[in-house]
Amino acid sequence: MEWVQENWLAIYGAIVGTIALALNFGRFWLMLQRGRRTLKVESTVSEQAQRHLDQLAKPEDPFARGSLLGPIFDVTVINCSHVSMHIHDVGVEVDEAEGKRAVQALVRSGSHGFLSPLAKSGGDDLPAGSRRSYPIWLKRSYTLPKVIGCYVIDQTGKRYKGKFKSVGEELVVPDKPEEPKKSMQPTGNTSAD
Repeated sequence: MEWVQENWLAIYGAIVGTIALALNFGRFWLMLQRGRRTLKVESTVSEQAQRHLDQLAKPEDPFARGSLLGPIFDVTVINCSHVSMHIHDVGVEVDEAEGKRAVQALVRSGSHGFLSPLAKSGGDDLPAGSRRSYPIWLKRSYTLPKVIGCYVIDQTGKRYKGKFKSVGEELVVPDKPEEPKKSMQPTGNTSAD
């Protein structure tokens, strides 16, 4: 007891120093976590995908004749960090007969609103803690590729991968309509007067 009375100032200093060290370490840990940049990405079937696929069966529709079909899939990017991040590219990975390939998300850009890849439009800023969905358009075809995953690339070039969430919805591609047979012979009754 006598030792404590003689060294009370040293004990007090040791306790206060330990508390200050713990507080500084906690503050450092919080700053480290806030500075960490993290993106989460997931893809799903678009809500209007089946309606867009059904347009393949209506070739007489003048608005259904473009080279793109969709949007068929949506890629959602979530900024899990405490800082704003710049997204450079977003897309899905598909498995086809030729092998695996990436299909980029197309966004409207420019004064006319043409569809272009996100990278060509300058990318997109995603505020801290927010989420944004990007549409995936496919080339007009009577086959549907198998989606095996999705990705997002940030401004530093880091690639984040995600999974395709199947919500149990089965997309049905309509059969290719038969083109009318064109004959070189005249149709109808012709008379030689």
